[in-house]
Amino acid sequence: MRHHQYNKDFEFIKDPIEFNKNTEKEILQYCLGATLYMPGTQNILGKILHKELLEITSMVMCFEDAIEEKDLEKAEENVLYHLEEIANAINSKTLSIDDIPLIFLRVRNLKQFELFLNKLTTKQAEILSGFVFPKFHSTNAGHYLKLLDYAGKEHKTILYGMPILEGMEIAFLETRNNELQTLKHILDPYKDIILNIRVGGTDFSSLFGVRRGINHSIYDIFTVRDCLADILNFFSRAEDEYSVSGPVWEYFIADREHDIDNIITQDIHSSLINRKPIINEAIDGLLRETINDK
Repeated sequence: MRHHQYNKDFEFIKDPIEFNKNTEKEILQYCLGATLYMPGTQNILGKILHKELLEITSMVMCFEDAIEEKDLEKAEENVLYHLEEIANAINSKTLSIDDIPLIFLRVRNLKQFELFLNKLTTKQAEILSGFVFPKFHSTNAGHYLKLLDYAGKEHKTILYGMPILEGMEIAFLETRNNELQTLKHILDPYKDIILNIRVGGTDFSSLFGVRRGINHSIYDIFTVRDCLADILNFFSRAEDEYSVSGPVWEYFIADREHDIDNIITQDIHSSLINRKPIINEAIDGLLRETINDK
């Protein structure tokens, strides 16, 4: 994989590098890009095999809130089939590990994760980059990480974890510091297999009964901003840093008439800060949020 490989004529100050799941973690943790989420029932095998996803550098197939519980078995079978067929293509030399996005699976819960690992073969695990753990709390964190570590060692391949920090224990001030400190102590022994720490911005917002509008940043919600600041305080210290992602942007409007490639070559930074319209409210808001994340 390589960022911007679909835009071969663009002149970069420094060319994007090649990477795959086996790239050193210190580099790979900054290579995720805009991760594409999809239901675990989604069939994108043909697009991967035919290298039609050049814009996608990382993807998550979801077993949790993107599907109904009745579709869980179907989703698991679909994901395992994808991994099996991709492995077959790589073994037959029609595809390379460098040609596929980083593939992660968002588990439904601890029990589902444990049962799924029993179905996962070494051949399939070698294609998989890792797992996303929603509702990651101090009460389940150790169990998730022990299972993840064991699976990687059993299959002799790297499998990364990407926990999502969300829930009341972090959202509410009276429990936040203790919860974050406990999570940090649990995570530290497994730091080598934690590729990224994700945050549940929408979950935090709902716990305070608010939702950001299309013209507002998540950082405009003071209570949520405080949660994010404290997470960074614990996990983004210079001497002991984890990669922490920004919250998901909830709005998206796209139209083929918008020449995005041409627009991004312009000096859009000042236009965004001054709220000069560029594309539409949803895309402009996403770009502003990205600036705020930095």
